[in-house]
Amino acid sequence: MSSIINQRAPFWRDIYQSFSRMVGNQPTLRHFFEPISQWITGAYHAELSKCRLMSLDSTSADTISLTLKVPKRWKGFQAGQHVLVTLQHNGRYVTRPFSISSSESLWKIHGNIQITCKVKLDGQLTPQLVSLTNQDTVFISAAQGQFLISRTSDDVMLICAGSGITPMRAYLQSLKDQYAAGGNSRASIVLLYRFRGEQNAAFIEEMRVLASTLPNFKLILSDSRIDEKMDWSSLPATTKQTSIYVCGPSGFMQQAKIALAETNVSPEQIHQEYFGPMVMNKDPSEQSADTATSQVEANYVRDGMAYSITTNTETNLLESAIDSGVEPPYGCRIGVCFQCVCNKVSGQIKDLRTGELSGTGKEQIQLCVSAPVTDITVEY
Repeated sequence: MSSIINQRAPFWRDIYQSFSRMVGNQPTLRHFFEPISQWITGAYHAELSKCRLMSLDSTSADTISLTLKVPKRWKGFQAGQHVLVTLQHNGRYVTRPFSISSSESLWKIHGNIQITCKVKLDGQLTPQLVSLTNQDTVFISAAQGQFLISRTSDDVMLICAGSGITPMRAYLQSLKDQYAAGGNSRASIVLLYRFRGEQNAAFIEEMRVLASTLPNFKLILSDSRIDEKMDWSSLPATTKQTSIYVCGPSGFMQQAKIALAETNVSPEQIHQEYFGPMVMNKDPSEQSADTATSQVEANYVRDGMAYSITTNTETNLLESAIDSGVEPPYGCRIGVCFQCVCNKVSGQIKDLRTGELSGTGKEQIQLCVSAPVTDITVEY
C-alpha cells in the first residue's frame, strides 16, 4: 500500500500546486494565506524561519555580528553558506543576503548562528539591524549557496577582502572546534586577509589567535591604507591539489583571479563568493579593490512605453523600480511567489541568491532577486 501512495504522491502534489496557482496564483495555499496570517499575528512567512536575537556585538568600527536563536525545524548549514535576512521597514519587507560567520558546532550544540555585516548608513536593512534589541524577531531563509569550503583537500588557500572574511571565519571556527574536540587535519591552510585599516577589519584579533593555535595555519594580513597596491607575491606557492576560495568586492576578486592565473592555477581550483556583481568586459586594473558598486541604466518597458532610471549594481531591479515610481507586479519580494517575473530584453543580471550571472540576451528573470550588472532593459 505504501508503494502505491508513494507513486501517487507526485500526482496529488501536482494537483494541489495547480489548484493553488488557479485559486491564488501561489505555489501553495500556505503562501496564499500568508498576508492574512501576517495581519493576524504580525509576523509570519511561509518560506522563512522566525529567529530571536540573542546578542548584537560590534566586531569592527563599521561591522556588527548578530547571534540568532534559530528554530529546531531549521535544517542547518555548512561553513561558507549564507542566508537571506528579512525585516519589516516602512511598511514593507526588506531582504538581504548575509554569510553565516559562526561555526557549525554553535548551531549543532546551542541552536544559534551568527551573521556579520558591514553597516551602511544609507542602506535599507543594516541600519535597522543596529537598532534591534535582545529577543527581537528576525526572519531568515534556509542556508543557501555552493561556496562550501572543503575539509578533505590537502591544502586550502583562503583569499578575502572586507566583508569576505565572514564565510572564512565560519570555516576556521569550525576547524578550531574540530581540533579542540580531538580532531586533526593534515591540510595546510593559508588565509590572506585584505582590509582598509585594522579598526575596520572584523575578527582580526581572532585570526591572530587562530594563527597561534591552529596547526598548519598561516595568516597573511594586508592593509590597503599602508600598501595601496596588493602584493600578490606574498601568496605561497600552490599545487594542483590546492583548493582556493576567494570572497570580497568584485574588483578584488578579479585581481586575485589574474594573479592566480599567472602562477598557473587552473580555474577548477578557484571557488568564489560574490559581495557585488562581477562586471563583464571591464579591465580589473581600473576597479578599486574596495568598491563593488557602479551606476547603470535600467529601462522598464510596458505596453510600448519605456521608463528609464539610473540605479546601481547592488540594488535589485524591483526596489529600484518602486523607489523611482515604476510599479511592476510583485508580491513577496524574496523570490518565492514569482509575481515579479518579467522578460529581460537585453543586458546582464546577477542572481542575488546564488551569485550566478545571466547571459546578455532575452530570458525570464525575477526582478526582486536580480541586480543589474550592465545597462538593462526589461518588459513586464
